[in-house]
Amino acid sequence: MRTRSLAVLALLAGLGSPALPHSRTDSERLPYEGTLSITATYGLVDVTCILSSWRILGTLACPTPEGGVRVCLLVENAYPTGILEVVRQEYRSHYGEMTGVLSALQPATATGRSGSGTARTGGGDALQFSESRVYTFVPDLGLSNSQIPLAIPSSQDFQIDYISELDGWGWRNPLLEKFVAPESVLSGLKSCDHLPDCMTCAGRW
Repeated sequence: MRTRSLAVLALLAGLGSPALPHSRTDSERLPYEGTLSITATYGLVDVTCILSSWRILGTLACPTPEGGVRVCLLVENAYPTGILEVVRQEYRSHYGEMTGVLSALQPATATGRSGSGTARTGGGDALQFSESRVYTFVPDLGLSNSQIPLAIPSSQDFQIDYISELDGWGWRNPLLEKFVAPESVLSGLKSCDHLPDCMTCAGRW
């Protein structure tokens, strides 16, 4: 697991090192782009928050493969498990390692409008969209070998889980939601305005 985590970090570092594509010069870079790095994020983790939130919930008895019983403590504590990044413009990121990744995805994104687009052209609603990315981030802070039995998630250090630019059409188009979640349409019909219930609705207005 440790080797795979280091390989992911090395790959991102390699993809983030190339220069920006011709469509974006250095002058077009936003002030926040590249201001963070995955490695530097380790230093932003507050270890005291993890230790101060630790508490014992009880004991846990589990059968062992040998037929015995293993008794251990059931503990609870805070621990970082992910990063949620939200930006206003597409293919932009605070993390320098993501520059090459997002630039490589740009030609393959043909599934709908992305950040800063309006829901209806000329509709007058001026609805703005933001881009979001979800990363798994479970840093190894050296606490697994401490004397305190901490609850530490079993996962690799860093992993890209979601990039909103890849499914712009899906989550911005209400038609897809109606197909995958038809209960949203039914809940809208069963209301005091469309189909009033004489027992629960005071009337229509």
